Amino acid sequence: MTTKCIVESKRVRVPDAPSIVEMFIHDCPGHSALKPITEKSITECEYLIVCYDCTNSASFQAVDSWISMFSRQTMVGLQQISGALVALHSGEGTPAVNVSLGKDKAAQYGLYFCESNGIRGTDTDIPFSYIVHEAHKEKSASMSDLVDGLE
Repeated sequence: MTTKCIVESKRVRVPDAPSIVEMFIHDCPGHSALKPITEKSITECEYLIVCYDCTNSASFQAVDSWISMFSRQTMVGLQQISGALVALHSGEGTPAVNVSLGKDKAAQYGLYFCESNGIRGTDTDIPFSYIVHEAHKEKSASMSDLVDGLE
């Protein structure tokens, strides 16, 4: 069990663009007893990746509280959250949460939905690639608005 927030920096090339996005990834504990650690660690985060264990319905039921906490701690409104909801397959047990429920939950918050299998290492990069693409798109639009304002 993760007992602290681990922060890593990673530079990622944007596909089909001559740009690099530097990501500061905060890997925070998911256990509810450790929420105070997470709350203090995410105040400056701009994007969110919430992962739930698809073999554990309680994990899925906690998604709302994690998204709400992110909104509260970062002061990003629920309608403005950008990020991904990830259904994790551990490779053990039968899924307790139907994929359609995950997709509906992601749509409710305007999040990208994907599935990943950490044990097999499949599709683990998808939510990060999505965020790199979104960050590049948003920053490019901001720079375009800035340049337009100078003209």
